[in-house]
Amino acid sequence: MSKEQATLVAAIIAAVASLLVLVANLLGTRRAEMRAAHRTALVNQLESLGEGIHETAASATIIRRLHLQNAETKTWRDDDKSGSDKLKLVRPKIKYTRYAVDEPLRTLSRMPEWIATYKSVKQTNADELLEEMQKLAGAIDEAIRWSYKRGLPPGPLRRWWLKRRTKRVRTLWGARFDEAEPRSD
Repeated sequence: MSKEQATLVAAIIAAVASLLVLVANLLGTRRAEMRAAHRTALVNQLESLGEGIHETAASATIIRRLHLQNAETKTWRDDDKSGSDKLKLVRPKIKYTRYAVDEPLRTLSRMPEWIATYKSVKQTNADELLEEMQKLAGAIDEAIRWSYKRGLPPGPLRRWWLKRRTKRVRTLWGARFDEAEPRSD
């Protein structure tokens, strides 16, 4: 190979390398912009999501505890509205960027109301439902935290896990109607 041919080959290699670096930079920049957009869409809702998840889970737990003590739950049922309402307001705002969290948030927002219906039912699975609800709340919280940290929607494994947790809560809720004794009013 002559000196001119070697120079030509080196120039072609340099040009190809430059093109590959350019494409990699463009793709990297695009991914970074998409991640930033995902974070921006979520950052405005983080406070409401965190408060809503915590308040809803706490209200359901306290309502159940008060039922076991035969105490009045009206105050807590009113308080649970704020947590549930926060989740119900935030859910449509993050529905498309965090689509895997939509149905779990819907289910979680109903938990205080669902737990409140167990008051006059003698044989219940309320404690098991409450435990699964706490696990669902933790899974949602973890998915949102991961999503914000990575700037990406939840991955397939996390979506499967959320779907499984949600299905478990809904199955237990549905079993209430199959196993519940008639009310004695």
